[in-house]
Amino acid sequence: MSSSPTWPPANGLTTISVPREKAALALLGSAKINAPASLVFDIIRNTQNYKWNSWIPNVTIKAQPDGTPTDSMQLVKDTAFDFHAIMDSSKPNSPFEVHLIVSDISTPESPSDYVPIETLQNDGTFTSDLSTVYRIAWKRRPGSDWMGNMLSCERFHEVIVTGEQECLIRTWENQGAALAYMVKWTMNRKLQGLFQGWCDDLKNESEKQAKGTAA
Repeated sequence: MSSSPTWPPANGLTTISVPREKAALALLGSAKINAPASLVFDIIRNTQNYKWNSWIPNVTIKAQPDGTPTDSMQLVKDTAFDFHAIMDSSKPNSPFEVHLIVSDISTPESPSDYVPIETLQNDGTFTSDLSTVYRIAWKRRPGSDWMGNMLSCERFHEVIVTGEQECLIRTWENQGAALAYMVKWTMNRKLQGLFQGWCDDLKNESEKQAKGTAA
């Protein structure tokens, strides 16, 4: 595995759209998973079945880019989609909608250049060896809601290969602009728990599917 020995880095996490110096809030989670990295990555991208995700069990695809079937439920570069987030488990029928677009996808077979080489090699946030990592990122969809320029955010997932049947999931999000400070003051602890819960749910689903495949 080629990744920073200390994660998150001491100076904080960064993203391309919301670099650390502009971030008011950073959220993260991680987990070791006994399943192939490619399987874990497919589970993240397959929005048709998000029931494993207790925080965001439902996803709506709003638009797919040219070259992708309009009825595809898989996240690809430039997919526009909505998360229906359960922020209060006692009110599962009142989800909070988050409007997003996929900003990056990188795989060992098809590495992307979305993250500059200098950042990959020197920052410590990202896994530098693109042959060992499956990566996806999404960010707020411009003009999708009333918040406008008052909130910016971008979230990354890295699924890092550590063995044939093992991997490490890391996810992080930076939020910036005025509303990010309010989110930090009012929801920081809850969101941190939800980010780790996402990783734990993903671990459970991935290991269940891996055992089913092996059987």
